Amino acid sequence: MKSYDINSAKLKGVKTNSYELGYRIDTADISFQTAAYYSLSDQTITKSDYQVVVKNQDTRIYGLEAALAYYISQNWDIGVNGHLVETETKSQTSGKWEKTDIGNASNSKLGAWFGWNESIYTARLQSQTMLSRTDERGNTLNGYTTVDLVTTVDLPVGNLSFAINNLFNEDYTTVWGQKAQYLYRDYDLYNYKGRGRTVSITTKFATNDKQKGLADARPFYIVLCSSSNLVAFRTITYQVFAIFIDVLRYPASKNKFMAVTQNGNKRTTVGVRRCQCDPCDPL
Repeated sequence: MKSYDINSAKLKGVKTNSYELGYRIDTADISFQTAAYYSLSDQTITKSDYQVVVKNQDTRIYGLEAALAYYISQNWDIGVNGHLVETETKSQTSGKWEKTDIGNASNSKLGAWFGWNESIYTARLQSQTMLSRTDERGNTLNGYTTVDLVTTVDLPVGNLSFAINNLFNEDYTTVWGQKAQYLYRDYDLYNYKGRGRTVSITTKFATNDKQKGLADARPFYIVLCSSSNLVAFRTITYQVFAIFIDVLRYPASKNKFMAVTQNGNKRTTVGVRRCQCDPCDPL
């Protein structure tokens, strides 16, 4: 019987000591949570020229994350969240801690939201900011901010959602795109642009018939509108839909429903049947 001794492996092991301390509190008006963490590794794992390299070099990662929500009233709430993180490696010449290059480190993030809800209606305006980061050699990951507006209304079966993502049409290159440009030195090939302003209307149909053992039935989605320019990410295509959703029938014996959507003069009928089999068969 053959055996394998892990100590004879050519791969280097990475030993990491991690520490984390957190706090959380919830009251009638405020919800707050935070955590600070620190980790120290005896090896450094980097990516360079399509290779993963393990170096005999100490690495440390430390940061702070927090979220605060304030309930203004029964219907209104506001909040902020953030994650500040830093990655450093110890110089093998000077022995000092230096910022890790931008290709192997993470950005810090900040976010905020303002929400409203009333019975079956909800609305939320939210933003996310990626903070810029500059490493020891002066290379920079450029930050950006995107803002989204999301509204939802509950239907007799499922819900209807209307959203505008990247509300102000921010023109940016994704974090991974910027990292890839640095790691692989090809700025045109890896210039991955983020999605421009996108308008979408989504309907989600789901049945929840516990008597028939279908409490975990899969939801059914229909995306009615999604517009963005996939080349320049700046040109916006506006589409106006007249949407009519009617629950035409929902007999308990067959556990089925149908929905009708209308786009101008074109009508589309979609049917779904929930049954004991999986996946569900179309009508």
